[in-house]
Amino acid sequence: MRKTVLLGLMLLLTGSSLGSAQRRTTVMTNTELELFLHDLDRDSARWKGVVDEVDVDSLKDLPFRKGQLMEKARTSLGKNLAQLSSNIASVREFPSLAHQLELVMALVETEEGMDELSSNLDIESSADMEKFSAWSNDTVKAYGEISAATTAFYGQVHVLSVRIDGQIDVTKIR
Repeated sequence: MRKTVLLGLMLLLTGSSLGSAQRRTTVMTNTELELFLHDLDRDSARWKGVVDEVDVDSLKDLPFRKGQLMEKARTSLGKNLAQLSSNIASVREFPSLAHQLELVMALVETEEGMDELSSNLDIESSADMEKFSAWSNDTVKAYGEISAATTAFYGQVHVLSVRIDGQIDVTKIR
């Protein structure tokens, strides 16, 4: 997971775009940033609800290893969402480039975590199909929302870093 985050930061620093079609050309205004953070905070609470509704113990005839993988992914994603909330609060309090980079990292880790949970969802008994289908649909939808938020905020941080590069010779900062 850390490799993916580091790869994402490397792409950020080299100017590559995760979503070139949605690339921002201006830095978010304070109002736009606050609205984005408000929506992200609201959505992350909903994503936490998606994670909380997955009840591995309620599944019938699930082999221990499958249940263990699902529970590990669920627990890890819960931690990612808690970190995301903390990073949202940090950016609200002081929207520095460092705090915004940490928020991008938290979004990427949350996106990966939701993908992992979605990928590890499984059932053995057809009696669990209704539950499984609901969980699967909810996690896939949440993954798409997290991915869109990650791309959008990456665009914000990319434009901000380009503007900073235009004003400061970073090679002289050591």
